[in-house]
Amino acid sequence: MIELQGKFGKDCKIFANTIENEAIGTIQNILNNPVTTGVPVRVMPDTHQGVDIVIGFTMPVTDRVNPNHIGVDIGCGMLCVEIENAITKDSFPDINHAIRSTIPMGFEINQQSLSQQERENLFTFLSIRMEQFCSKFQLAKPVISEEYVSQLCKKVGINETTFYNSLGTLGGGNHFIELGRAESTNNIFLTIHTGSRNFGVKVCKYHAEIAKFDKKAFSNEIQRLKSTVEPQSMQAEIQRLKEKFAGYSGYLTNEAMFHYLCDMVIAQGYAAFNRKLIIQRIIKALGWNTAISVETVHNYISFDDMIIRKGAIAAYANDYVVIPMNMADGILLCRGKGNKDWNYSAPHGAGRLYSRSEAKERLSMDVFKAQMSNVYSTSVCEGTLDESPMAYKNVQEIKELIEPTVEIVDTIVPLINIKAV
Repeated sequence: MIELQGKFGKDCKIFANTIENEAIGTIQNILNNPVTTGVPVRVMPDTHQGVDIVIGFTMPVTDRVNPNHIGVDIGCGMLCVEIENAITKDSFPDINHAIRSTIPMGFEINQQSLSQQERENLFTFLSIRMEQFCSKFQLAKPVISEEYVSQLCKKVGINETTFYNSLGTLGGGNHFIELGRAESTNNIFLTIHTGSRNFGVKVCKYHAEIAKFDKKAFSNEIQRLKSTVEPQSMQAEIQRLKEKFAGYSGYLTNEAMFHYLCDMVIAQGYAAFNRKLIIQRIIKALGWNTAISVETVHNYISFDDMIIRKGAIAAYANDYVVIPMNMADGILLCRGKGNKDWNYSAPHGAGRLYSRSEAKERLSMDVFKAQMSNVYSTSVCEGTLDESPMAYKNVQEIKELIEPTVEIVDTIVPLINIKAV
């Protein structure tokens, strides 16, 4: 464990043995911002440098929030469901083909929009989440309807057709569909890892633009100082003003923060509905039946505990969670321990050892193919080399580091792995 302190943040723990210097610098910058005053910052074992923030970052929401600290894939997470049907190895090619024929991947979206029933289901799904949010903060709940969605799409700059037709699609990168078998029970599980697609990108960028450093307001404040402050005090006042604006640059506060949180409710709900719809369409296409399900979300603000989790999941006592390791080593099925010192959190995966560009430069296709020899996958190619098992941190090390926050119940060993190619 590594402990850090900054100008304002005095309680930061990094639950990792090693971390790159760039990531330390990023965390230090956040601790030097008033946003971390008096709250615990906890960084998970899978941490590495991300965009504007480190992966594995958790802290309670305070008086301001930076949209880039959650990022563009709002509500990204995993939905894991148990399949009751028997699965045989000779059916793997047909299952792979059926899923790829049913679920658009990469930049592809559906050619047909949601059915009317699916739209109504979406509005109901989002309404329930918005009602929970509004009840918590004693707010009037808006009516979630086609008109509400239309206005939101116009605001953040996404085409309505894209909004609807992206539901039921996987995306690319580290998103995946995986069929696996639990080591201890032999039960079969179908797991979806995806998020809010382009809608999340638009929501993040819209609010991040609002949160940018306000040069005009800063200039106006400088002019005000010139007319009201004695010359001998000017330098000190300008320095105080710079520190004030630096503390809020990139952050939303007050009404702007409230509007962002409202849009986060919708974006996080959109991501969850997307996973649910993908599962529904796959089991319909294959004629499967499902039993229990486990869902974990890792790029979000939890409106239950008001904790920001970027590349981290909630791990409350006795709650089941899933933590993927890599394409070859599968998924850990775990039970949370509710560790307050970890911000009731756990890592969302093994964490990258190499950036995508480094992985493509350093890693070998031959080794990638060898590591995936026990998994049926048509996704093992140059285009996914940056997602190979070698690109991620050591599995055993992660297992040891997460012991204080979760109990490993089982490992879901991959049978079929599907990614965009």
